[in-house]
Amino acid sequence: LIKNGNIIKHSKKNKFIIFIEVKTMKNLTEKEIQVLKFLVYGECNDVIAKKLNVSIHTVKVHVTNIIRKLDAKNRTEVAYITGKNNIFE
Repeated sequence: LIKNGNIIKHSKKNKFIIFIEVKTMKNLTEKEIQVLKFLVYGECNDVIAKKLNVSIHTVKVHVTNIIRKLDAKNRTEVAYITGKNNIFE
């Protein structure tokens, strides 16, 4: 699991995939990790912006960076990758 960008626990199942995800997670900024937590729960950009007290444009930039860093195709795939690897508790 990842907490504040640090590895807490990892599963031996799909170890290679999890290693890739954990390595990439360390490249996320603190704000990107905050946005990612909302993405996992399916929140839209408007809601994320209000909860983090930032502009919608800022959220879009963070989402774009997260998608790129996790090598995903879209925000749905980001949520899937994160959820499948139990990245957040």
